[in-house]
Amino acid sequence: MLGLSFSVPAKTQLQQLPAAEITGDPKIAAELAGKYIKLARAAIGGEEALAQVQTLKFTGKLSRLVKYAVVQSPTKVVEKEKTLTSKVEVEFLLPDRFRKRVNVQPLRGFGYSYDLIVNGERAWRNPPLRAMSFSGDRRVVDVDDFERTIALQALGARQELTFISLGWMLQSLPSFRLEYSYRGRFRTEGGLTKLIDVLGPENFLISLLLDQETNLPIALAWSFEEARRQPVIVEYMGFSRKAWMELGQRLRKERMERTKPRQRYELQMKLSDYRQIGGVLWPHRLTTTINNEVSENFLIENLEINRPINPKKFEGEPEAKY
Repeated sequence: MLGLSFSVPAKTQLQQLPAAEITGDPKIAAELAGKYIKLARAAIGGEEALAQVQTLKFTGKLSRLVKYAVVQSPTKVVEKEKTLTSKVEVEFLLPDRFRKRVNVQPLRGFGYSYDLIVNGERAWRNPPLRAMSFSGDRRVVDVDDFERTIALQALGARQELTFISLGWMLQSLPSFRLEYSYRGRFRTEGGLTKLIDVLGPENFLISLLLDQETNLPIALAWSFEEARRQPVIVEYMGFSRKAWMELGQRLRKERMERTKPRQRYELQMKLSDYRQIGGVLWPHRLTTTINNEVSENFLIENLEINRPINPKKFEGEPEAKY
């Protein structure tokens, strides 16, 4: 979610406010970022309490409202919406072993599940994604495509873990080192925030937003570019070959008309509903917005720390399907 694992983040666009601290000196910006990260760690529980956290486990429900169109005949298209729910289970054996299992409810068809796993320097998705063609011709997949697909799956798993490690505990991973740079005070719809740029490997760049008064983490944000398309499906019970051909033509037409050109979007993952467990404040609600419109809600139903986790859950090998 936790849903844009393979995106390349870029600087978020928020309303910046004047601040005497702002400077063009990267060293000073890094020092200020370090100062505010320490204040944020103190706000969620402090170094002593955080040092006691050896494992983190939580389960929750992810809900997503999908607006889609249904082609019911060559001349009739109906607008619909549906809330899809997924179950999520996360196990984090600090500092760098992680498993996230997602049971997905698709718009149509049967549900499915997958795992994202990180074990030190290795990371992968299980079951793996099919190899993607990077040559421009989707019909041709070569050895380099397999290797790049595996690398993307690994990057996605490490980014997912980084979101949790950074958003929940304000720390980076040994295998995914982060650098911080303070950008100043910004105004959001929730109030004033201190904004810190977070840079990592593979062009990873997100913004960490801290509450101006409490220093609690309130959001992770980034912008991305994408050509988005509203889902369009067919619902037809007849057996007429002619009708099916006409339905196919209408389906292609609707999909083309509902595809927006590639443009920039701003995504925020907002952290809220903090509850204290083991001397640390943990967010129990994650709300994802795209251009200020809610796209997903994730509610943690059960969160535990320092419960034993079987290390075998983090074993396996990265691979890609043909």
